Amino acid sequence: MIRKLFLFIGLILSCSACKKTQEEYAMFNVGYFTIYPSAVIGQNYSAKTTQTGLRTNYYQREKNIIPKNIKYTFTVNGKNIEFPSSEYHQYHTKAQAHGHLDCPMVVFGKHAPDTSLKIKANTQANKALTAISFKLDFSPVLQEIKRQGYCQFGEDVIYKDELQDIALLTNIPQGMILNQPIEGTQQYLLEATDQEGIYQLTLQIRNRKEFTANQWKPSGRANYFYPELLSNVTILERNYQLAIDYVNDYFHHSAWATQSQTINEESNMTFATMLALGILDPETVKTNLTAQITQNRITNYDKHFGGWPISSEHVLWGISAWQLYLVTGDREWLEFIYPILQETVEQDIITLMDHHTGLIKGANIGVGASLSNYPKWMQPTDIFNSQHLSTNTIHYQLFSILAQASDLLGKESDRYRKYQQQLKLAINKNLWNENVGYYSSYVYGPSNLYKFNRIDYFGEAMTTLNGITSKRQAKLLYQNVPLAPFGIPAYCPLANNISDDQAHILPLIQTLWIWGASENSNEEAARFGIGSLLRANSLSLQTPASVNASTGTINYINATPEEKLWSACATLGLYYRVLMGMDFRESGLHFAPKIPGSFGSELHLKNFKYRNSLLDIQISGHGQHIKSFSIDNVAKSTHSIPNNIKGKHQVKIVMTNTPWPASEVDLLPMVKMLKSPMAKIDGNTLHWDQQKNAIAYNVLRNGLPYAYVADEHNFKLIPNDHAQYSVQGIDSLGFTSYISKPLLPESNTLLVPASNVTYHKSADVKGLKPIGYFTLKGEDRSMVNFQINLKHEGNYFIDFHYSNGQQPDKAQGACVSRSLSISGIYQGVVVMPSRGKGEWSNWGYSNKTLIRLPKGRSTISLSLESFNDGWRQENNKALIDYMRITAE
Repeated sequence: MIRKLFLFIGLILSCSACKKTQEEYAMFNVGYFTIYPSAVIGQNYSAKTTQTGLRTNYYQREKNIIPKNIKYTFTVNGKNIEFPSSEYHQYHTKAQAHGHLDCPMVVFGKHAPDTSLKIKANTQANKALTAISFKLDFSPVLQEIKRQGYCQFGEDVIYKDELQDIALLTNIPQGMILNQPIEGTQQYLLEATDQEGIYQLTLQIRNRKEFTANQWKPSGRANYFYPELLSNVTILERNYQLAIDYVNDYFHHSAWATQSQTINEESNMTFATMLALGILDPETVKTNLTAQITQNRITNYDKHFGGWPISSEHVLWGISAWQLYLVTGDREWLEFIYPILQETVEQDIITLMDHHTGLIKGANIGVGASLSNYPKWMQPTDIFNSQHLSTNTIHYQLFSILAQASDLLGKESDRYRKYQQQLKLAINKNLWNENVGYYSSYVYGPSNLYKFNRIDYFGEAMTTLNGITSKRQAKLLYQNVPLAPFGIPAYCPLANNISDDQAHILPLIQTLWIWGASENSNEEAARFGIGSLLRANSLSLQTPASVNASTGTINYINATPEEKLWSACATLGLYYRVLMGMDFRESGLHFAPKIPGSFGSELHLKNFKYRNSLLDIQISGHGQHIKSFSIDNVAKSTHSIPNNIKGKHQVKIVMTNTPWPASEVDLLPMVKMLKSPMAKIDGNTLHWDQQKNAIAYNVLRNGLPYAYVADEHNFKLIPNDHAQYSVQGIDSLGFTSYISKPLLPESNTLLVPASNVTYHKSADVKGLKPIGYFTLKGEDRSMVNFQINLKHEGNYFIDFHYSNGQQPDKAQGACVSRSLSISGIYQGVVVMPSRGKGEWSNWGYSNKTLIRLPKGRSTISLSLESFNDGWRQENNKALIDYMRITAE
């Protein structure tokens, strides 16, 4: 059971409560830190407002100290395949290790003894850390390749002529490393030594100052371009100034301002646009969005997990484009984006909608998607079959947008409202978890789908902001989802892998959570989110890219300028979307401020540009409801600015100051997920390895819970049971591990060659059946047929044995797709992502499609349809060996 903590929040008198000044009253206190009207006080640090800025004594933790535990593994051809599960080499270091550190040599695939790193004898103890060296014995792998021509790594096979790069993947922060990583990765290339099979790498470590800057003053330049905010709560005023200064510097006083550039981080760009960027600088957003269109198609998206259709990030373009229309009211823009949105949605309906669950398939595309983790055994083809909460809430939002846009342009909209409603029902049916009072993050599995009860905070917030939840569900969600001690993290529990990134609080998710909690009357969750956002900004004198949810350590050393921009927009979104309650509608700008009691006072936004007007907006008081609303001292009942208003106007809003409904939140120290068990079937017994911190295990049969095992690591199966089995660990809080790789008897499968193509053999293509292979080409739209003759009618999984060596593993534009049909009836899409650049002998299976097949003869076909081309028509080649049919 998760420990319940009530936040001691409100107008609490501080310890030195003899004085009656405003600063003696805490606006927010959670034990780890306290927010005052003019200060942030932490356990070891503090920040205080000055007459013109902020002053802090925050100690920069990412100074010149490597992590206490160095974690690392070695990759081959860019793939993390050294160990079969989420394992890594690990060394403990002294609290302050200096000099040149040498890691003892390790053998590839074997765990080294867990020892302390030694400092070279010729280095002085007080010398700053300058380098860390790694050595790898790769000779066992090379000997295996020499003996049989290849080496097997789980699902991957590497042949001698396809062995390219050996690299290091480590938890040492990238910002501390002077070496250049391999492009587009966080991996560092090893070099061969004179000794055969031995590779080495020395990382040069960057020197860091031990303290942050201790003072900040606003430049004043931002007021020329952007609205100015004044408040008698100076900590609120200074945080706004911090954020608006960074936005101004990014667009008007940086290299970006003098170069023709676009911002190509789609999910972050989308929600930064929603929260603030589209409000402040619609022309910049328009320029970026227009640059992403080629021949009326969205390009330069879908960069993760092998590209479209495994990732459907292109839909994020539509959300940004619609937000831009709502802010500007530009009819020409609406007419330009409509056919693009429509084609995008129609393509995704036919390609990504799962006919069994009603959900949209594919990888996570929300904020923090790059931190998504999957079991080590999952291939990109398995990721395509997964169905994410975040991805589905975004598609739901796009259905809603297209329906509204259709109405405005006088076009048929019922079709998209129908899909919107169906998707809402599917999300609640398949992902809502009544036992815990919030949603599961996704369902996954190569064939049968398993519900994964991890928390995706972005997805949870978006269900409430998009109206997918009922009022009851939203209330349960915000009071039951546990929050970390220093804010709202991206995921919980954290993945048990080499990276510590998942411990991070991302400001965009934080603000979306605050917004959703405020809209659903959970004042405690809103206050907690606001307080933790103000803490990070004030202590660091920046809008940092992320914060460690467990320790509160603020991360801005490794942040890119774009990441800081997203964080600045998240802070500004707190003011525009929550505290001032701005809601941009087709009819005008609507206000519904949500101001927690202790944060209420005076907010004055000057020179706010809305379409053809310039507004001066003043808000007094706190609460959820407006007492009075006036424009130029004329009382209004609608609480809105009409969309045709022009010129300068003064808007005054007075809140009722009534208390919010009672609410609560959960606080939970961040925990790591259990490692996924390694399972095998021996005879009629299912065995698995014991997992640290697991109190019990679930045995799953065909995707459903089958047995609960507390004291054993094996389970007797039904003899001759042709079912699919897997195992997952359970910890003391009720969180589960990933499932083990599902096991299925091979006797339950049928291999079928194509009947109407020419098979080839080549010395350059290895690892296939004697019959050889045939080639799918992008310019060839002829149908490939497979003839079958089944003894029994039933449900069967169909997939294809293929290779694709066009691009690096999981690279953008590397996924081949084809349409699958049975006797001429469309059944779904087959995806065949790249398995490694040049690795045409690395064979694997496509995604599985569940189909009802009749007894007797049938023709199963693959074809290249117009919607299979997607966004990368030039890369549509794959080799196929055979089709596999497996009874359910």
